[in-house]
Amino acid sequence: IEEGARRTSEIVRGLKNFSRSDEKGVRQTDIHESIDTTLILLKHKTQRRIKVEKNYGVLPQVACIPGEINQVFMNILSNAIDAIPEEGAIIIDTITAGDEVCISFNDTGTGMSDATRQKIFDPFFTTKEVGAGTGLGLSISFKIIKNHGGHIEVDSREGKGSTFRIYLPINIRS
Repeated sequence: IEEGARRTSEIVRGLKNFSRSDEKGVRQTDIHESIDTTLILLKHKTQRRIKVEKNYGVLPQVACIPGEINQVFMNILSNAIDAIPEEGAIIIDTITAGDEVCISFNDTGTGMSDATRQKIFDPFFTTKEVGAGTGLGLSISFKIIKNHGGHIEVDSREGKGSTFRIYLPINIRS
């Protein structure tokens, strides 16, 4: 009962932090807290199957819209989890690179062909079975990061996994 109550409290706290529905504007945000919150919400999909390794560097607070950045992390991590058919790992690295932060999500999943990789940010493109995905997650994520003045890089090889690197300016560029 105690464990169930602790887990429920953790999920509720995570949902509050994740949605941040009362915060529509730009504010200083702890990127690590955003990633951790997303991982709490996805824990039921990773436990006993996927090892998550976090290599967090020292990051400044980042000026962003927290709910939108959380949505990006949710989309990328959910796709990484779905790309790992059985057991595997997701490695998350963060560093400061000049006036940007870089958040890297590397999975040991099935990877993508070059043809697939070139289409992943297209609206409604999905490799999932009918009814399993809308094909909007990465398209929306791409637009959110672009609207924040950042960009996303993707490296992937079939059978070798994928790496998504998100670059966000520390202060939103005008």
